Parts: sequence; structure tokens; C-alpha cells
Amino acid sequence: MQRLIRFFGFVVFLAVSTQLLFGATLQVGTCNAVAAKYEYKTIQAAINAAVSGATINVCPGTYAEQITITRPLTLEGITSGTGNAAVIVPPTGGLVAGLNDPVSGTPIAAQLYVTGATGVNLTNLVVDGANNGVPTDCSTDLAGIYYENASGTIHRVVTRNQMLESSMNGCNTGLGIWIMSAGGGVSGVSVTGSTIHNYQKGGIVGNMSGTTLTARGNSVLGMGSATGATQNGIQIGYGATGVIKSNYVADHDWYQSSPTTWSASGILVYAAHGVTISGNAVVDNQTSIVVMTAETDADRAAVTSNHVYGTHIFDAIDLCSDHNTVTGNAVDTADSGGIHLDSTCSSGSYVSGTGNTVELNTVNEACAGVLGNASGNTISGNSFFNTTYTTLAGDVCPPVEAGVKSDALMVMAPEESHVTAQARYVPSQP
Repeated sequence: MQRLIRFFGFVVFLAVSTQLLFGATLQVGTCNAVAAKYEYKTIQAAINAAVSGATINVCPGTYAEQITITRPLTLEGITSGTGNAAVIVPPTGGLVAGLNDPVSGTPIAAQLYVTGATGVNLTNLVVDGANNGVPTDCSTDLAGIYYENASGTIHRVVTRNQMLESSMNGCNTGLGIWIMSAGGGVSGVSVTGSTIHNYQKGGIVGNMSGTTLTARGNSVLGMGSATGATQNGIQIGYGATGVIKSNYVADHDWYQSSPTTWSASGILVYAAHGVTISGNAVVDNQTSIVVMTAETDADRAAVTSNHVYGTHIFDAIDLCSDHNTVTGNAVDTADSGGIHLDSTCSSGSYVSGTGNTVELNTVNEACAGVLGNASGNTISGNSFFNTTYTTLAGDVCPPVEAGVKSDALMVMAPEESHVTAQARYVPSQP
């Protein structure tokens, strides 16, 4: 009988171990009694206990934690009764800058950090950066969710309050979601159905070669007329690639006394080749969609079927790059160009604003329907309404009289993980 009991106990142990081995469901909190065997008080404790492929359900509540994930798993907020908000906030005393930028060595304070793992999926979570305690001297980078050399999905997540202080300042940091590759690593992350707002610098950012960012169906909301960092809603930059599709991107407008310095942007592709930008609603931004060559080219973007409303001071669609396809877009109200084939990113033998195809777009109320000084572009089948100029040669609208110096220059300010000085962001463009 004792031998039988011992054998039965071994079978039970083996069954439980096998369940854990092949991806058990763990739970944070006590909202579901069925999962009582695998309940944990903190999210990090559950992550530490989980094996690869596990699912961790997080009960509604507030979790004051700074989290690290290093293996494949799913972290998902669940419903209990009428509650459906699992909110991650900084721990008492603030976030710790326990990471360093792999390029510059700048300290990074990340609320939820994913590194060196594929298949890390985040669902139905709120990452709130209020009271983060990060120094306001621009010495530390802040991120809500940070994937470094890691891949997975982010679905129906909220990031908010990734700011160094409530009033904001000039530090080029404070990112809602940051995807980054370094040292030959690879990051591939899909961000879908999520809401990103109250960030200091950037909403969704994918940087560096090896990074592929897909941003689809998200709501990315800037601070409106702000005096701190020059905000960008969705950015793919510095050799990264990806797709920006069917997002709502609004209210990126850096306040300035005259339109001669930095420009905020709704969607910014900066030194990133072959990016697709399609089906987005881009509303009330200083520059709405920008594809800019810098250290490397940003050529061969596909900018299709976007609806761009209310662009302040600058251009609705600015192509400071070459061989792009711009088709089926609708632009309503732009202070400068509806579509700008921009030559001001030219450098050496490289001439920007050439070889583009601009067809079947509609521009209603702009200084110029198509603005551009470069040759070699195909422009056909576009419709213009209430534009001062249907097409205008040059890079400034209204045009500048001969002998008069133009003040209408701007410099894009992308989030750049390894440079903090705003003066680094070149080239200038109208």
C-alpha cells in the first residue's frame, strides 16, 4: 500500500511538472480561485516562476513594479467581476535606471523591459509612468515598454505618463513603446489596437538596423501645442523597417514663436528604407507624415491611402527622400505643401526629392498642392481644390522673392537613442 501511495504521488508530481513544463497558466492576484495553485502576489514573481511558453493572467488592480522578461511568455490582464484594468505603476521610490543604452551607454529606466527573447506577448495591460522619479536633467532615458533584441506582440495595451515631469521640459526622452536592436541583434514587434498618450518625446518608436516594427490600428495622441521636447507620434528610424497602418495619430505640435526651428511630426520615417505608411488618419500635427533621408537613405517608402487633416505651419506629406510612391492620399488643410518633394536633404551626390511617383491624391486647401524643386518625378491624376498653387517649384510656400532670405526652415527632431543634443538633428528642411 505504501508503495502504491508513493507511486500515485509520483504520478501526481509528474503531471503537475509536465503541465508547468509545457506552459501552464499562472495568475497574479486572487481573482480566480480555479488557478489558486499558481497564484502570485507580484507580476515579477510569476514571471520568475514561469517556464517558456507560459501564460500569466493578471487580475485587475494596481501593481507597483518594475518588470523584466527574458523568456517567451504571454502576460495578459483579465476580467474579474466588473474590473478589467491591470495597471503597472512605478514602485515606491521611483524607477531604477538599471539598463544602459547599448550604443551610448546612457542609463535607461524602463517600466517593462523585454530582452533576448522571442514570443513575448503583452495584452490588456496599462503601463502608467506617473511618479516615475526619473531625474529631470536629461541624463536618463525613460520608456514605458522597451523591447531590446526581443520580439513579440503588444495588443490592446495602454501606455501613459512617460514624462520626466508633469509640465514637460526639453529632454528628448519619454517614450511610450520603444523597440530597439543593437550589437547585431534582432527585434520584431507588432503593436496593435493600443492607446499611447501623455509621453514626453515619442509614442511608438522602432530604431536601429535589425528592428522591424508593425504599428497597426493604434491611437497615438501627442500633447498638442507643447513647449518641451519636439514630439513624434510613430517613428521608424536609423535603419529599422516596418509598416505603419490604420493608426489614428494626432496633436503633435511643438510651440514656437516663429516657424524657424524644430518641427513635431505625426509619423516620422528617418533614415529608414522601404517603410509602408498606409490607411492612417493623421490629424492636427505640425508636420503630418515625413520620410527623411539622413545618415542613410529613407527611399522607396509607400505612402498610400492616408487621410491627413489640419497640418500646421509645414507640410502634410514631406518626402525628403527618393523613389517613393505616394498614391490615393487625401489632404485637408496644410499651411505649406500638401505633398512636398523636398530637395533639402541633398548631400554630396545624393539629391533628395527625385524619382517619386505622385498619383491620384486629393489636396483641399493648401499653399501648394504639390511643392518641389527636383526633377525626375512622375506627377499625374491628382486633384487640387482651394490651393493657392496647384504645383509650385521650390521648397517654400508661399515662395520667397528673389534676394529675400527665407525664415521658413525647420529641423526634424527624431528620437535618437544615442544622441541627446537637439542640435544633432540634421539636415534642415522647409
